[in-house]
Amino acid sequence: MPPAKRRHIAHRAPTLLVFGEGEPLPLPPPGIRPKNIPTAMSVTDLLAEPNPRDGQWGAACLRRCIAVSTGPVACSVHSDSYRRRLETAGWFVADPEADFPNAAEACWPALPSLARLALGVGSPRPALVFVGDASTHADQLPFESRSGTWLFLALRAMGYDELSCYFVNGLDHLRRRRTKRIAELGKAFNADSNPPTWVSLSDGAAEVLTAAKIPHVRGMSPAAHKRFAYAEGPAGLGAKLTALGIPPGPWADEQIPTASVKKLEPLPWPYNATSMHFRPPGGVAKLRGRDRAIDPVKRESARRMFITGEAPTLSAAAEAVGVDMTKLRQHAKHNGWAAEREEHLLNVTERVKERAAAAEGKAMANARRMSCALVEGGLVSLLRRLKDKSLIPTPGQVESFSRVWITLSSAVVLETQEEAAAKAIPLREQARMVLEQIERGLGGA
Repeated sequence: MPPAKRRHIAHRAPTLLVFGEGEPLPLPPPGIRPKNIPTAMSVTDLLAEPNPRDGQWGAACLRRCIAVSTGPVACSVHSDSYRRRLETAGWFVADPEADFPNAAEACWPALPSLARLALGVGSPRPALVFVGDASTHADQLPFESRSGTWLFLALRAMGYDELSCYFVNGLDHLRRRRTKRIAELGKAFNADSNPPTWVSLSDGAAEVLTAAKIPHVRGMSPAAHKRFAYAEGPAGLGAKLTALGIPPGPWADEQIPTASVKKLEPLPWPYNATSMHFRPPGGVAKLRGRDRAIDPVKRESARRMFITGEAPTLSAAAEAVGVDMTKLRQHAKHNGWAAEREEHLLNVTERVKERAAAAEGKAMANARRMSCALVEGGLVSLLRRLKDKSLIPTPGQVESFSRVWITLSSAVVLETQEEAAAKAIPLREQARMVLEQIERGLGGA
């Protein structure tokens, strides 16, 4: 797969048409095919699956993720098991005479937004969205690694098909946050009547989802689980994700229909992945000079101090950790520290406003309770004096008391009576009704 095109394959390749094995291809030859006619692949090529112990098993999952990213349509799939798998993943199974581009547009409404974002790979109508940390190279797809194979195996153990999931990284290969684009991705998915469950698989991914205000489940990185809990296997990772509240998938109690093969057939770009072990041309990319010149621990400490405001300026952060100011400024500009600091300040401001609003509401509630207590005490004293006839109110006092009573009890006691009618009620009866209302609560509870 040409490296320059890898980052653009998700949702940008022509709509894929999956047809039944042994069926005549319902498309004209490629040489005379119009541009709006999709490319084609047999269902057995799509669902081809080597042994999970084979290094090509993860590549087969990656092929399916790329295929479903194009907004595919199935045609003439007569195998009940294969058809059921595609329909369970949300695919539209059309007739050979169908209008395939319009069928794809109706089946995958979020596809235009995903094509514009060009972020991640997987189903345009996913049941689960997995957000990882960052790839090691700009042209690498999310989870295109051995730990990605570990995640795919864990999904199978949970009963999920990779055809119904979406995979994306919360940070780019330079570890810059993708908060705004992830938020737009969330809007595209949440517009569906059945929005997906978001799962963060790293601290960086969790921070991005929190900043994007997307509710999510905090999961464990497949790379970390593979390293520190290898004995548990992918099933152990799946069990931990299930324990976090992710419900079992539709294939939890039965085997997913697959087309068993010993070796993956060669397919045209972009479906020609044969390995999950990524090596860019010329070897692994080396660190830039400015990255290599600054100690990573000191660089991260300076970043934290600058973003949180502990250091008011970059020069103060550089002086605090003992690094060269010029090199730190170049690194901060290249990695967008200023934008991260602004985002952090906005989040802090919002939290302060929320706490202030909560404190103000609590103060109002306390004041209301104190006022009610004072009014109740005054009414008790007033009733006692009216009963022993030590108080003979004047007409003005009756009117003033009536207004207080109407204000306190109009929500329930005199909801439909006029003020003049309230004045006609004896003062002793008014006091008794107000006390009863206070005992029930001013809101009528």
